[in-house]
Amino acid sequence: MASPNRSRIRPSKGFAPKPGRKPVHLWGDSQRDRHNGSGWVERRSDSPVHVQFDTNFWKSHMARRLLTTVGAPSALTLPGDDPQANRLLVEHLTSETPKSIAYDGAAGVAWELIVGRDNDWLDTLVGCVLGASMLGCGLAGEVGAKAKPAPFLMPQRR
Repeated sequence: MASPNRSRIRPSKGFAPKPGRKPVHLWGDSQRDRHNGSGWVERRSDSPVHVQFDTNFWKSHMARRLLTTVGAPSALTLPGDDPQANRLLVEHLTSETPKSIAYDGAAGVAWELIVGRDNDWLDTLVGCVLGASMLGCGLAGEVGAKAKPAPFLMPQRR
């Protein structure tokens, strides 16, 4: 039996950039797929319709929101006043560490899981932030869907 919300459900899959691979926002059919230039693409040209996104971009975006001063317009805060109430959530949100990397001549960040830690709620929160972006939520001054992304050039062979 199909869900009555089938037209609104979007499976998603995160990808980490690799040398020689186009950035996620350049994937797919530019005429049929929905791009916003911010690390995700809704693949409408494939069946089923699904979302592909840059995991490192969205984990970094979410981490900046959590590190923003409480009360600032772009801050993401945890509920309640009792630190113990959020302990398991905080353990999951701190289960990966950012590492500086360079790929295709550009500096970037790769997130690596700390051995023995669970990151399920981290991935869930990243999916929620991605979903909010897909619905049009963003930060003041953030470049929206109308922006033209810079062209991607494959590395030159030596």
